[in-house]
Amino acid sequence: MFKMLNLKTDMKKIWREDVIAIIFLAPIVIMVLFRLIISFLLPYLATLLDFNIAEYEKYILSLVLFISPSMLGMVMGFMLIHDKDNKIVELMSVTPMGKQGYLIIRLSFVFLFTFIYTLYGYLVIGLYLIPIGTLLYITVLLSIYSTIFSLLLFRVATDKVKGLTYAKGLNVLMIFAFARLFDTPWITILSAFFPSYWITEIIIKPNDFLILSLGLVVHVVWFGICLLSVRFKKS
Repeated sequence: MFKMLNLKTDMKKIWREDVIAIIFLAPIVIMVLFRLIISFLLPYLATLLDFNIAEYEKYILSLVLFISPSMLGMVMGFMLIHDKDNKIVELMSVTPMGKQGYLIIRLSFVFLFTFIYTLYGYLVIGLYLIPIGTLLYITVLLSIYSTIFSLLLFRVATDKVKGLTYAKGLNVLMIFAFARLFDTPWITILSAFFPSYWITEIIIKPNDFLILSLGLVVHVVWFGICLLSVRFKKS
């Protein structure tokens, strides 16, 4: 009951602010636009530039799938900053739930919607077939990624104005998803320490148990570090 009430409260807060509401709904529209680009524009460009789209479709899919966790992570980051400004975070820290419990409940919101949005995006794009089990696994990892994005934004930004600037900077993390395109060993090794790298690796090798395991470990470690960092940050 409490979680459902919390979900309704979060939705009301989103609709109350136009900018946050637009960001929250944007992935739904962007996915459709990407589908149109992939279906009509890219084939046309391929004939002009003489390149094979199929060689890059896995990277294109990875890019598209990162849209939802990045934008929804931004939404929750702004909501956390709003709670901090209104002393809600400070208030929750002295309750039995504690600051960490409050954050986990908050982050469950962005996890849930990222999960839904990611599946929606994959179905809309229809670019590359992934085994259903692997797709669900990737969706869970991207949902964790959205919570990481939220926590990082909450950690570094002191207000919503700075939050918007920092959110643009945090999107640079997505570049590690395309490390193999640079074909440089040290870049690949460096990228392996970042969650985004493993999403593309799993898309490329969906049945590799080692890659699946390492992807989960990296995501969980990042989430744990971010959660502890925010947990012990003074509000």
